[in-house]
Amino acid sequence: KAGTETERSQVEGEMNLKQYLCAFFAILSAITLFCVACVDPGVVTESNQNEYYPLEVDNDSTQRRRYCDICSVYQPPKTVHCSECNLCFAGYDHHCPWMGTCVGKKNFKAFVCFNVTWLVYLLYAVIFIGANLVGENNMTQHSS
Repeated sequence: KAGTETERSQVEGEMNLKQYLCAFFAILSAITLFCVACVDPGVVTESNQNEYYPLEVDNDSTQRRRYCDICSVYQPPKTVHCSECNLCFAGYDHHCPWMGTCVGKKNFKAFVCFNVTWLVYLLYAVIFIGANLVGENNMTQHSS
């Protein structure tokens, strides 16, 4: 009887650890999702258009920039107008419909962190579920 209680407490300890890891990944995924969705992705406006790439370049030459008629700004290099958000974004990567925002220069690192976090969480969940299924399968075979 003592052996079964020791085994039971060990299994409960493993379950608590797995539950804490699941909660940790879920919270971390939510935080990084919040950061991506709420951080300014790099909106280019008239007041900050030179912040991303100065108009003056070495050798007194002027860098040619595209002009966005919709936003009325000169777009620094790697800036794109998003038709979904109706804004220009520096370092534009894509518009993410699931987050409801664009991914740009200022929120790209948070976007990568979010994707890594949920992928690790998914792998952990698949491994956890797989291990439980294998364990249950072994237990049913031994009890038969």
